Amino acid sequence: MKKILSLVLAIMLCIFGAVSATGCKNKNGESGNKSSGSGDGDKPKFTVLTNCPFAPFEYTEKGKIYGIDMEIAAGFANEYGYKLVIKNIDFDAIESQVSAGYGDIGMAGMSITPKRLASFDFSTEYYSASQVVVVKKSDTSFDSCTTKEEVDNVLKTKNKIGAQSGTTGFSYITGTLKLGQSSQKGYEDGVSAVTDMKNGNIDAVIIDKAPATALVANVSGLKMINVDLTEEAYAFLIKKGNTDLVAKMNAYLAKIKENGEFDKIVSKYNGGEGEKIGYDFTDENV
Repeated sequence: MKKILSLVLAIMLCIFGAVSATGCKNKNGESGNKSSGSGDGDKPKFTVLTNCPFAPFEYTEKGKIYGIDMEIAAGFANEYGYKLVIKNIDFDAIESQVSAGYGDIGMAGMSITPKRLASFDFSTEYYSASQVVVVKKSDTSFDSCTTKEEVDNVLKTKNKIGAQSGTTGFSYITGTLKLGQSSQKGYEDGVSAVTDMKNGNIDAVIIDKAPATALVANVSGLKMINVDLTEEAYAFLIKKGNTDLVAKMNAYLAKIKENGEFDKIVSKYNGGEGEKIGYDFTDENV
């Protein structure tokens, strides 16, 4: 596992890096201070909860955090005069920590789902997404598949399928495919799932298309099955009833889409030109 993770680190913008956290309580992101209150001087804090590695939306390199979501967060904080605080925590913990007030917003490539809508508010959609299958390059069982149904049928013949726990990909395994416990495996992140697959412990990984594309392009021996299993939309997750933050974020997203800044951010993290900006963060996902 470590050999493959080293490959990902070296080639894929070091997306599995970290810095030491201060004031951490545990890996679920429960810190000693909630997100409300002042930051430096008179600036109020804007606390972002995220989960790495999930390039191109968030990843770490040389002690800094980068990505589409992070640059949007930084721009938003600057727009409204907030002190930006970024915490890298378990993906499964983001919802509970936003609810408890340990973070103002979840920015982690989060899909809008009926279950989440029942408990949280969301910003406007900012990115269209889908789930795809990643397998070893030597796996030819999907080669003739052109539809979701055909891919599903092949997946059901596999011994074990993996995905990051708490994600749409994992829900696809348990809900759509209805695979039993012996045929499924959850992971802390997509890189760990792919690593386990390369080690021969699972047969396929279901993951969001953007990180799947990055992994396949930069890690040898993988291929992506180019059939979308879902149609999704990413948005930022906000505590239910925090209408002020929803309104401000929606206004900011509208502004950067109108002036072209949003497209510039997305482009540079998908092979385009432009300087990528890294930010300080605390790593509570340890």
